[in-house]
Amino acid sequence: MRVDAVQLKDYNRIGVEPLTGTIGAEISGVDLRELDEELIAELHDAWMDHKVLFFRDQDLTHAQHVAYGQAFGELEVHPFVRNVEEHPIVRTHPVTGRKSLYVNRTFTLAIDGMSPEECRDLRYLLYDQASKPEFQCRFRWRPGSIAQWDNRCTQHYAVPDHGGHHRRMERVTLIGDRPV
Repeated sequence: MRVDAVQLKDYNRIGVEPLTGTIGAEISGVDLRELDEELIAELHDAWMDHKVLFFRDQDLTHAQHVAYGQAFGELEVHPFVRNVEEHPIVRTHPVTGRKSLYVNRTFTLAIDGMSPEECRDLRYLLYDQASKPEFQCRFRWRPGSIAQWDNRCTQHYAVPDHGGHHRRMERVTLIGDRPV
């Protein structure tokens, strides 16, 4: 399978170090407590280009974390329940126009117009596609690390490999658009 690599571009105020050729970048030279419109625009561009951004050495309060999320859109309380609403299997990203699979093992339980038996093999084929290394990035966490991913075209999986160490997580989620 041919995989298109991210086209590298220059940014004025941030350093961008891609983690793989297709997804993920570590951002440097930024303090997320000190935001302005130009910086938000540049971070947004990097986010759309790399789909997942990672930041180091950020010491944000809860309010600053929320303010950072609000810089990209309206926030919602993340629904930790299965979404039974129908949605397309392949969606078009509303900003980049790129196509992406919109399936995962937790939320995609059926395919409209197909019986459970008919769609099982297709669902598992699509699940496996999302788990290919070409479409993954890994990040080594340390205190002050922040991750930002685009749920419209990526999936997050927290590997439970922190063995006995305390893991603290705060999440802000943007209100999404209706997939098309």
